[in-house]
Amino acid sequence: MDKRIEEYLDSVVPERLSKRRKMLIREELRDHISDHIDFYTEIGYSEDESIQKALADMGDDGGVTAMVKKDFEKVYGEKIWMPILAFVLTILVIFTAVSCGIFVTMVESKGSPQAYEVFVSFVIVFAMSLALAVIYRKGLKKTLLAMGIAHLLSGATVLYSGYSQPAIYALISDIGFLLEKTTSLITYKFASEQELVNEYISFIAGIVLDIGLALVSLILFIRLRKKGTPEKKSKKGIIITASVLCAAAIGLTFMYTGTEEFYRSYKYVMNGKKFETSDGICKQSEAAFESIDLGMDYNEAVRRLRVQGYMPFDEYRKTQSREMSKRLKYSLGELELTVTDEGYTVFINPNIFYDDNDIYGRNGSNGFVYLRADSDGCVESKGVGSGAAVKDKYGYVPDHHSGGSGGRDCYHNFKTVRAGDSRDEVMKKLAGEDGDIFARFLTLKNGEESEYCRVSHAGKGSPDEIYYPVVAELWFENGKLSDAKLYCLGEYVYNETRVYELQK
Repeated sequence: MDKRIEEYLDSVVPERLSKRRKMLIREELRDHISDHIDFYTEIGYSEDESIQKALADMGDDGGVTAMVKKDFEKVYGEKIWMPILAFVLTILVIFTAVSCGIFVTMVESKGSPQAYEVFVSFVIVFAMSLALAVIYRKGLKKTLLAMGIAHLLSGATVLYSGYSQPAIYALISDIGFLLEKTTSLITYKFASEQELVNEYISFIAGIVLDIGLALVSLILFIRLRKKGTPEKKSKKGIIITASVLCAAAIGLTFMYTGTEEFYRSYKYVMNGKKFETSDGICKQSEAAFESIDLGMDYNEAVRRLRVQGYMPFDEYRKTQSREMSKRLKYSLGELELTVTDEGYTVFINPNIFYDDNDIYGRNGSNGFVYLRADSDGCVESKGVGSGAAVKDKYGYVPDHHSGGSGGRDCYHNFKTVRAGDSRDEVMKKLAGEDGDIFARFLTLKNGEESEYCRVSHAGKGSPDEIYYPVVAELWFENGKLSDAKLYCLGEYVYNETRVYELQK
């Protein structure tokens, strides 16, 4: 084809159009020019003259060419309403999603999202991403930029960058779940610390995603200006991509429901209906504890425990699946069994199961028993119950108690006890009728017997009373109080545990 024809086509076909659109227009114009050339050739003009006259007919005088080019842009180019509509719709979707509760954390924590919130969040995220890809392939530069500005405003305002948070939250949980199932990692601690991990990560990631989509929009905008619209592929690819993303949204949401259920029951493997343990001292563990005498042969003591169905905790863990072993290990740590660092062996009875009718776990659940041997192979120390009260992120909270005024009374009575007071007197004041003695350790060393115990009260509030859940640590030497600590958690002070020392 003559160079003059190609130059004419270059001048009249707008650059802003997609490659496919430009190709079609060029082919159509080329056909028109060829028809004119054929006409002039047939009536006797030379080929060179025919080309000149054909181009003149098409309007190569500059003014006409510019008009034709403008008309093409008007018919086939990006309409002015497109970027406006894209901006408004993007902002509207973001605002509506957040207004309907599709977020995890903004001004305050909302907690774990519901399954439908996760699904909607995934759909919006995938739809936004797919929309950017489609707009880019169509060569709509201004529309692309408008969407980018909308996402930038969303990320910058923080308040409205929440629509992606449920999806990100679910993704974090699902990844943790897969790691839990397939590796030796214990991910519950990570997954359960929602305020410190999932929620904060979701919050930050939501802002990053908005700003990231804005940057992607800008990059694609610059690419369109430099290289023009990319060659279009079949619509089938868009349909397949959309179908895959929809399936991913459904699959990840479905997986999230299982993940949430898994983590909700995670820590209760040792404190629920399936297995077996009490936070404190149950009748079975107390009987096992009383069957052991300080100073007796350690192996004999172990034999007595095994006769009653007890076995070392680590031995029991080895009989379980990897997943169950990890859950048991975590649960043991949650019970704050710090005494295990002092050479104790922890024993459990895996044949004792939870009783639905025993809300305190005293009759139908499994307390721990501890033994420690001295250098002569004799029982130097024995213990029963848990090493600490159930502990949450706020401090020691004995949530296995129904309450009463014991917490308040224990708080006030603690100020009256002194070193040297008799054990019976101290326990009457600090345990009373409502206290739960959930840990006892007896130690015989150098002929001196010492005792350590923990007492908990849930407490009870009224209009004129302060709610005091408390945990008291008590140390006795030869039946006399030697030291004590009180961990006190006020009703409205959940961010700190107040610790009171014994006045000596």
